Amino acid sequence: MKTFSRRGVSLVELMVAMALSGLVLGGVLGTFLFTTRSSVRISNYSTMEQQTARGLELLGRELRMAQSIVTSGTPISQITLAVPTSGSSTYSVTYAYNSTARTLSRQQTGHAASVIVNDIVPGAFALPALRLRPAARRQRLRHQAAPAHHDHRPGDQGPRRHRQQARHLLPFRPPQPLTHPSYVS
Repeated sequence: MKTFSRRGVSLVELMVAMALSGLVLGGVLGTFLFTTRSSVRISNYSTMEQQTARGLELLGRELRMAQSIVTSGTPISQITLAVPTSGSSTYSVTYAYNSTARTLSRQQTGHAASVIVNDIVPGAFALPALRLRPAARRQRLRHQAAPAHHDHRPGDQGPRRHRQQARHLLPFRPPQPLTHPSYVS
């Protein structure tokens, strides 16, 4: 006759299993929350970009068509345009920036104002600094890159090889043939 052992899991084994399960569950939950937050941010950014593109497209179109432009505020916070219609008449439209509400709104004469861009973050626009080299330094670098003399051997690439080696010294200029006296035939 067989005897069955009634041995179960010990308290230590149960606690280790619960701790590992908690770590795995925490990792899965963290990944889920991160993914959800990222998708919400991407959706909000996409909506904001579409809204801004539509608003600026409308503003640009009416600015190009405007017969007159009147600005007010220092710095400029409001622009009023006189835009011609298909006939000989014009309509007036006002674009206003509200720095407190961070909105850009549009109001056409006889219509209610409508917000065309929300949540504008004020900031400064700056072009990245370009590292331009003075002409004298470029010329000096060009002559440093050119060899003092070069004898053409069979199989040698000659001046072409030196032009390729010198390109890294002049990264902001398009490749040009070097005009060193040793290159002139």
